[in-house]
Amino acid sequence: MVRNNIYTFERGIIFRTIIYTVIFAVIVTVSWQVGSILIEEKVVTYLIEGHASNIKRWNYHHGMIKERLERDLKDMGLPTEFTIEMLEERKKVRISYHYNRVASLFGYPYYQVDETITAETKN
Repeated sequence: MVRNNIYTFERGIIFRTIIYTVIFAVIVTVSWQVGSILIEEKVVTYLIEGHASNIKRWNYHHGMIKERLERDLKDMGLPTEFTIEMLEERKKVRISYHYNRVASLFGYPYYQVDETITAETKN
């Protein structure tokens, strides 16, 4: 009788440990996915701002910057569709990019970022 209770107790501990491990793994996965999306969004914002300032500061042709930005976005595994606008006789530059990412767990989306990132230089 005592031996049977020990095995039941050990099985309960093992089962509880497995449940805690699964819950911990889900929390870590969710945090990692959301954090990756937020960091990637900031990197894309800084990338676009940098390319916009290069057009204005160094008077680069927007075609060369367009090729570099396409290459950088492609290297990050992102779509390469964006717009470059020259405003006020090349005094201002505006680059717009549509950023869209979804985080999902077991096929169900739980976090989505869908926004247009715009970088505009100042006079």
